Amino acid sequence: MLKSIRKWYNYFYSNRNSRLILLVTMSMFIIITTAGYTLYVSSKSVLQGEVSEPQIHLLRMGMDAVNNSVNTADQIGVNILLSNLTYQFLNPAYEMQQTEIAHLVEYLDNLAVSPAVEGVMIYDNVRQRIVGSTPYGFSSRLSNFFDTDWQNYVADLNPKHFTIVNRTKSSQFGSEQKVETITLFRPVVRENTLAGVIMVNMNKKKLFNKIFENYTSQTDASRFVIDDSNHIIYETNNRVLSQEQIASVLSQNNNMYFDFSDGKENYLISQVSSDITGWKFVSIITQQRLLQKVITIRNAVFGLSIISIIAGVIGIIITHHITFKPVRRIRHLLLAGQPHPKNMENRDLEDYLLKLTTDLADVSSLVQHNRSELHAKYIQDLIAGRMSSWEMKDRWHRHFTDWTDLPLFTLLISIDKYYQWASSYNEEDQNLLWFSIKNVCEEWMGRHWRFAFVERDLNLLLIVQKTDERQNIQQLREDLSGLVQTIQKMIHIEVSAAVSEEFSDYAHLRKSCLHAELALSYRLYTDYSNVILFSELEEPADNKSIDPLWKKDLLTCLEGGNGEIAIKLLDALKQFMKDSFVSPAEAIYFFQQLMDSLISYFGDHGLAKPGILRRYNSFWFNTMNLDDIIHFFIQVYQESSQLSDQRTNSREFLIVQQMIHYMKQHLHENIGVPEIADSVGLSKSSVNNIFKQEMNRTLYDYLTELRMHEVEAQLAGTDMKIADIALKVGYQNENSLIRAFRKHRSITPGQFREMCRNKNEDSGH
Repeated sequence: MLKSIRKWYNYFYSNRNSRLILLVTMSMFIIITTAGYTLYVSSKSVLQGEVSEPQIHLLRMGMDAVNNSVNTADQIGVNILLSNLTYQFLNPAYEMQQTEIAHLVEYLDNLAVSPAVEGVMIYDNVRQRIVGSTPYGFSSRLSNFFDTDWQNYVADLNPKHFTIVNRTKSSQFGSEQKVETITLFRPVVRENTLAGVIMVNMNKKKLFNKIFENYTSQTDASRFVIDDSNHIIYETNNRVLSQEQIASVLSQNNNMYFDFSDGKENYLISQVSSDITGWKFVSIITQQRLLQKVITIRNAVFGLSIISIIAGVIGIIITHHITFKPVRRIRHLLLAGQPHPKNMENRDLEDYLLKLTTDLADVSSLVQHNRSELHAKYIQDLIAGRMSSWEMKDRWHRHFTDWTDLPLFTLLISIDKYYQWASSYNEEDQNLLWFSIKNVCEEWMGRHWRFAFVERDLNLLLIVQKTDERQNIQQLREDLSGLVQTIQKMIHIEVSAAVSEEFSDYAHLRKSCLHAELALSYRLYTDYSNVILFSELEEPADNKSIDPLWKKDLLTCLEGGNGEIAIKLLDALKQFMKDSFVSPAEAIYFFQQLMDSLISYFGDHGLAKPGILRRYNSFWFNTMNLDDIIHFFIQVYQESSQLSDQRTNSREFLIVQQMIHYMKQHLHENIGVPEIADSVGLSKSSVNNIFKQEMNRTLYDYLTELRMHEVEAQLAGTDMKIADIALKVGYQNENSLIRAFRKHRSITPGQFREMCRNKNEDSGH
């Protein structure tokens, strides 16, 4: 055996050519194996990162939804705690009457209206009694109360904070059937003694089903909600690991995502933790199918490496002439066109192939990191302020590896008179033209500048960097002017451009973007196809504001059908803005608010909108100059005057106006459709049909909306009691108003008044 091994050893090293073949073979084996393994590891890491990012995002969405429901339940508990009825119930010195307990049950029923809340209870620790919302009711002894499992948690409650527990309870009195529920405990402590406990039971399915029911993906992820003791509260999809394995894994690793193997399968685990509940939201993905293609590539590369060794051994056995004949042919093909190829020795071929392999790895790495959509998302996140300073810096250097420390600019390319352009093409043609504009920008700006672009509010935002220190903003202006002219010549689209001030690094990008948007807004006072520099903007010292009376007068003209007066007012407004040089942002906001008021007027009065407003978008005014905006409003008034003249002559319109007038005059009375029909001398069915045809809504809905508007005004502007407001708007009692307001506004009148007060306090600060 040893003699045989020695024989082969001497054969391999008997001549220089054999040693060279063996060296080349081993080198190729090492190179291919190393490159394959590196590619496998990097691809696996990138793939895991890309898969875990949406998983973490989905988990956070679910966690936020659960947190909101828990906060709602906690707020219910706080409201109960602060209630005078609760104080009386837990006061040992006070004995509540049956009517008062009934009021307390009704109060708890009104609070338990949240979709996830299935009931609330108040436990009197002193007198050992309990009261709850329907179906719990009142029980003077705990032995008569069918839900007793909660008593196991009372002794361990934190007196300063709520406790949330996953527990089981009896479905009804005398039944052995148990159902799981999530209960929020809020203890009531008086003089360092537990006086009672407020409990809010949340429906487990309603709490968790909504957050996971739409979580579908090709990864077939299993998702769990884990409490602070690492017990599973909720799960979706088949369980891939046991309770003990999940508890062990999560207790040992707090990273947002990580690998785990149970010896049979590899898993990718993603997790986020809630600061409110202390729960962990976990996603577990089986990596077998996820990494199947990557593993196949790895095995293929390793197989190729083994084949290279076998081929090398066979090559050594074959004669020198036969072996190196194909090598020489390969060398000839690879070095075709290179100077003096015949003087290159065979061993140099290894260096050449190594260079090709390295170049291939560099190209693969470049493709992975240079994705335009990732650039766009990064820029959007940076402008929106959705990143920390560390993440901002890290992602900048990863996405823009070839950029230098030279200064940057922010540019905005915007289509002029967007409403005319949009109305001239269908959506498919608009996308093609927008794509053409981006291609022209890429070709034109790429000649002298480094850049990255992203679509922002129907504009094209470019981040531009100097390629030479001698470049300045004037050269950038010249290039942009040429770009604007080229787009107009080649695509027949007018665009304007705005340039921010020069800034030093990515940290100032958000501020620079705002400067570019401000510069672009001055298109209001300039011609189209222009380049506007932020550095050249001059804010006048006597900058005036727009008097609200302008809007009021223009609305009065619309209501009275005075189109000619409105046109004169619009011309005067245009002259005022030019003379006073009103801030573009204020002017555009004024026009948007005016247009919203006009459209609301058309809708409230059942009037057909002028044809020019059928595709209206408030963004249009951002792309128009002052002359075109005024002309746009003149067209609106002219068309509305024509439509109004046609409609006011109809009998049905006059009847509807009489009904509206009657409802406004008798809003404080308990009127309905019969009374309104009598006021115009028609039957109930006739007035319903006429009103529906003219106003595009039912008569009852319109009357209810009038009452709701009046209620909102009284709640926001006065301290009048809700019962008095109910009588003022035609409701017989306070409960009727509360039910109607909750149905149409999804909150109670008291909650609406509290929201208005908080809003006023915030604006006051």
